[in-house]
Amino acid sequence: MDHYINKWAPSQRPGLKYQTKDNPLIREAFPVALQNVELFEATVALCLSFKAASQSFEARMCNWSLYHKGQALSGIRNKLNSGWLDEAVILATVFLMIIDNVFLDVQAYETHLHGLRRMAKAFKIASNREPFQGSLLSFIAWAESNALLLFGDRISLHRTVAKGAYLEYPSHPFPSTLTIVIGTLTPGFQTLASHGQLSVEVLANLAKTVQWTRCIDPEPGQSPSATDQAFLRTFDPRANSADLMRLCRISGEEYAVERAVCKAVYVYHANLLGWTCRCSGYRRVVEELGTALRSWDFHKPWDRDLWKWLALVTANAARRGKLQHLQAEVMTSLFASSGSEQDWKSVQLATNKFLFHRTLGREWEMCWDIAHASIS
Repeated sequence: MDHYINKWAPSQRPGLKYQTKDNPLIREAFPVALQNVELFEATVALCLSFKAASQSFEARMCNWSLYHKGQALSGIRNKLNSGWLDEAVILATVFLMIIDNVFLDVQAYETHLHGLRRMAKAFKIASNREPFQGSLLSFIAWAESNALLLFGDRISLHRTVAKGAYLEYPSHPFPSTLTIVIGTLTPGFQTLASHGQLSVEVLANLAKTVQWTRCIDPEPGQSPSATDQAFLRTFDPRANSADLMRLCRISGEEYAVERAVCKAVYVYHANLLGWTCRCSGYRRVVEELGTALRSWDFHKPWDRDLWKWLALVTANAARRGKLQHLQAEVMTSLFASSGSEQDWKSVQLATNKFLFHRTLGREWEMCWDIAHASIS
């Protein structure tokens, strides 16, 4: 449980000044785990799984993790068979689904998903609360979003709704409320917004992502303000990422730029939060980004800077996901488009126009250096 309190839970809500006081996964979920065997066992299995996965990309679930996962399943069954449904059972189920995702057990993931849906529906009817400060709902949203990556539309809970849903693409002159939102974005996203490439809904999501990045990666010598901390306490990056992939699914094929941005920001979230790069859903998004980069049509002034940012996000994600062929292909294309005279600093200026976090920036530079060495 030390790994949960000091590593895993803080990694899901980075930037909080007081993790034990402000992180609902520690302040609220941990005491509940100590009182409910199924959640306790699922938490232990989760942390053992992440430790194993971080040590080796090919590592399988260890015997101790299997044991605790089995104990969690037994606890869930016992509680449900007794007619008792609470937030501990639901969160334990989600934790098991995260383990399924880490070790590519898609059959178990789908089985748990169907059970989660029934439990979530029954719990919503019986209770109007938002357990763990909304974190439970964000985990459920993540589970649904991840299921779409794994299984496609056949697993969708709201297939008919998605077909009828649409996004709003504003035209000039923009309303004042939207102008304020656009003003909070980085220069690259502001340019995309002014050219009508991004919907109102995606712009709102990006505004929160930009603010989140500024809060968790402040300039040297600065620390997050009280306002920043208040934002971090209410902002759940997992829910934000799930919402972004929902919007990506609704976005039409004619908005290829928006779809690529959504997928890149999803990967950005996943890499910053330390999500597994082994799962097929993550790798599929990365490969789809590679496909988008191959067919990119350079006809706008902003195209090249956006392409460079997307390329570095994709190449580093491919490196993390052991997709070396895609990493090499993307970086070769980046060098070809940048020209032999371009150095890392000039490329970094382009990436800073969109989303840039120093931790990922160092990884992007490593991708650049590896590619540069291979062609020298």
